[in-house]
Amino acid sequence: MKNSAIVGMGRTGTTALREILLYLYKINKAKGISKHFRKGPLRYSHWDKSFIDFKESVVIICKRDLRDVLASTFRSVSTEGGRMYNDNKFLLKNIKNYPPNFRIYKKIYGIPENEIIEYGKKLIDEGWDQWMSGVDYIFCYESFIRDPHKIINEVSDLINFPKRNSAGAFEASQAWKIKHPKHITNSGAIQSWHDIFSEAQEKVIIDNFGHWLKKQGYING
Repeated sequence: MKNSAIVGMGRTGTTALREILLYLYKINKAKGISKHFRKGPLRYSHWDKSFIDFKESVVIICKRDLRDVLASTFRSVSTEGGRMYNDNKFLLKNIKNYPPNFRIYKKIYGIPENEIIEYGKKLIDEGWDQWMSGVDYIFCYESFIRDPHKIINEVSDLINFPKRNSAGAFEASQAWKIKHPKHITNSGAIQSWHDIFSEAQEKVIIDNFGHWLKKQGYING
């Protein structure tokens, strides 16, 4: 059994993977699991790189189509009870006035597209690029949605967990989702950004982050 660290941008399945690994560590009687995942066998962070010792951990980065990441982020703060992201001035400033549909907001108020660009850059620069030099495995959100047990088995092999525990690990991730319904937006669906962004906003995302989307296989070159 090896130590592991989950890293990368939020809204990419990091919480699901955390709950899967937490289950696997517990069922295999691992000791020293930290409540805040800053030390011990399972570590977890979107932004803070300082706590990870790459030499001792299997580092897993989570990825998802950036359009869905941005949509999920904005959607999560657009409804009552949504989370606030302290690094995004637009989200904080307008949190109380957000309607549930950004198309409406765009039509009536005009979404400042520079905020979409600013947050997208933060996600890639600090939630992706800073981790890549030490990554051992890329957890693809879309692959997990399509075939969760296959991905859980791959992760289990990497950390030396028995594959027989994969079904229980998947159930643990689903149980967390049911217990925290506000964390999941639009059922976590794939390619669900169309209800949030206008065509003009989608173009802004492609113009600014098309290079990343192409490199990760989300759009054709």
